[in-house]
Amino acid sequence: MRTKMSLIAAAAMALALMGFASSAMAATDGVVRDVTNNEIIPLNHELHFVGWARFGSGSGGMKCHVTAIAKATVSNGTTGQVTNFSIPDTTKCTGDGGLAFCTLTGDQVTNLPYHLTATPTDFDVTGNIVIHNQFGGFCPLSEVTLEFSEITLKPLNTTNKRAVTNTAGNLGNTAAAGEPIAGVELSGSGSSPQVGAITAEGELELTAPDRCTWKLASS
Repeated sequence: MRTKMSLIAAAAMALALMGFASSAMAATDGVVRDVTNNEIIPLNHELHFVGWARFGSGSGGMKCHVTAIAKATVSNGTTGQVTNFSIPDTTKCTGDGGLAFCTLTGDQVTNLPYHLTATPTDFDVTGNIVIHNQFGGFCPLSEVTLEFSEITLKPLNTTNKRAVTNTAGNLGNTAAAGEPIAGVELSGSGSSPQVGAITAEGELELTAPDRCTWKLASS
């Protein structure tokens, strides 16, 4: 009887722990909601971003004007997809460090779309994120492949707005949960077969009418 009761107690404890774990996991979920009426972002709604991104290593990098599109793919507003990330005009890219005399002659982003998950404080972009660049000019590299498994998009508000490359100048500080989102700050770490460890950084502003229309919430 004692053994039987111990097994029952152990099973009950396991169920309780599973419930606790599920609650903890649920607490990390985020949802995109309308700032005004708190409604969930509609299914298939697209968010358009413009701004800049820089990809590089300790020896140098390349900064470009970029555009991106994120799309809501579930009705509960928790996940979506990045369906586009591109450099519309490679002549507006500038190199620094060892790439200071390089020009970007070709750019290809593969394996789109990428999965996007909302948390109460940011967006996580995951997948086999691969960007292939080709260079011209007086460049030590003819091409480079950039590989990431995750990119973080941290929301920005309009407090202390500043001039930001390739935006309308509406980006400010980091947005707290529940604050209107004007854009995002991009960051990530990855690797390249040609140069080793690499990083990604950038700032992208939401275009109207979605700028400051949406917020991140915990439920």
